[in-house]
Amino acid sequence: LQSCNKKYPDTDLINMYGITETTVHVTFKKLSAADIAKNKSNIGRPLSTLQAYVMDAHMNL
Repeated sequence: LQSCNKKYPDTDLINMYGITETTVHVTFKKLSAADIAKNKSNIGRPLSTLQAYVMDAHMNL
């Protein structure tokens, strides 16, 4: 990501997350310079028309 960000500094990098089987994205996060430097990102927030829930192994919120 760092080399891409250096090559295209005016381009926003967006992390999108969704289930692979359908390639539908449900969350997004615009990556900051700090995210890129750490080479880490989270799944972000749900798209405006969707909801997301984080569940544990026992299906508890």
